[in-house]
Amino acid sequence: MPWDALTIGNHELYRNDNIDFITSDGGWIDSMGDRYLTANVAHPDGTPFGFRYKVLEGAFGSRVLTFGFLYNMRDADSDALVKEVADVVEEAWFTQALQEANLDSIVVLSHMPYNDNLEQTILSKIRGQLGGDFPVLFVSGHSHQRRQLSWDAAAYSFEAGNYLNTIGFASVPKASSFVRQSSEATDNGFAGQYIDPNVDVMASVLGLPSPDNMTTPDGAALSAAIMSAQLELGVLDRLGCNPLFYRRYADFEAEDSLWRLYADEVIPEALFEGDTSKVLFQGTGSLRYDLYAGDVLVDDIVTMSPFADKFYLVATGVPGNDVLAIQDILNGGNGRQYIGNRRLRSVTPADRYGIRHVHELLGPERRLADVPRYIMSGEPQNSGEALYDVYTVEFDIAHVSGTVADVLNQPVEATLQFPGVNGTSVWYDYARQNWPCPQEGSPSSSGDSDGDGLSPTMIGVTAGVIAVAVLAMSAVVLFFVHRRRMQVSAPKSDAKEDETKAAPRQVMESDSSTLLENEEEPDL
Repeated sequence: MPWDALTIGNHELYRNDNIDFITSDGGWIDSMGDRYLTANVAHPDGTPFGFRYKVLEGAFGSRVLTFGFLYNMRDADSDALVKEVADVVEEAWFTQALQEANLDSIVVLSHMPYNDNLEQTILSKIRGQLGGDFPVLFVSGHSHQRRQLSWDAAAYSFEAGNYLNTIGFASVPKASSFVRQSSEATDNGFAGQYIDPNVDVMASVLGLPSPDNMTTPDGAALSAAIMSAQLELGVLDRLGCNPLFYRRYADFEAEDSLWRLYADEVIPEALFEGDTSKVLFQGTGSLRYDLYAGDVLVDDIVTMSPFADKFYLVATGVPGNDVLAIQDILNGGNGRQYIGNRRLRSVTPADRYGIRHVHELLGPERRLADVPRYIMSGEPQNSGEALYDVYTVEFDIAHVSGTVADVLNQPVEATLQFPGVNGTSVWYDYARQNWPCPQEGSPSSSGDSDGDGLSPTMIGVTAGVIAVAVLAMSAVVLFFVHRRRMQVSAPKSDAKEDETKAAPRQVMESDSSTLLENEEEPDL
């Protein structure tokens, strides 16, 4: 893809196999050259994964200093070093970068929420060197929302949704033409617009009579390359035919809730095989897309559940009332209604896990969807007599194991179970068993030698590559007064400041009246 600049996200860094894949010689990062910017993400020896910054040069002479920052991620795997943002902006190379000549503006590719105070930390350093009227745009992410914020009169944070549901279009004034009319950046030449990645909408935005006029030779070649890769990987193979459109952020008890389907049917049937003594806890961040009615392809499942998390046994013989207390604590309660005043192993604050995922559905509904922070698959009795085995997935081991240990007042150790099965392949099994197709002939198999579609390794690698691409696609199309093609100049290179806690001057929520039709919902 011809990106001018992109940066890294958190999902590439959770596992060393993904880290090693993207950083290998001739691999993903190398293929991006000096377009891949990682100011605070490095190898354990401190060598940055990519370039720390570059200057984009437009066809009409604009010079835009561009950085890539990740939030202060503390749970990256051992092959990645994520430096504190406050430390990095004190390093000599950052100061030197701000001294680049004839700059028109600064863009920070910021894999952190649009209102994260770490952006203020970066901005404070910039302001100290370039003054209060130098234009700065933060292209934000991570919280997966359509949101905008004026940090000050000349600094603007713009977050454009997630998972390809938004193309963000941001306008940024040049330093030479910046005029301060108020304390809000949006009154001083900054602006942002959200565009749905729908071909009809995009044709309208471009002033074309129909999507048929949008195809370019490069676009056609890319589509052909994608199709070729899909065929090679077997992701177009059909698993079954889904009778209903399932939504990630339908209310949990709703018939069309994807999470209800997963908790009440997929896990009990395809993983636990009807064994009611088994219970699973899982955080509701792992399903990434809705599941449409009709043919269900391997590609649909990988898109919806890409992480291929393995399943782990956390504890055996747990009383039912303790299981219910674990569920309550994971979702922000204190568990007392199930275990009374029994002393817990440690105090587990509600905000350790968050209380609920509350998802704003934009468009005609304009309401909040209620999905638990952690789902429980199973129906334990509120009794000390009935005993259950407690499971979780690889990503949630720390939180779930910690809570189980708190409630049981003893240490626990998670052990791998269900070899060869993971959070992606369990959906393959369920679809094959429960969603027959009405037409003549049986669905094709997924092509994997062991019958599980893409291998867990291939799923992990594919998810890592998709995550990087999604980060870039969810960013913005930058507009600096003129259309331009970007060229590049930049270096590579290695002190401390407290994170600024100043509050944002203005938060601009996405209003349905300012958005184009057919807007997809963001998730928090």
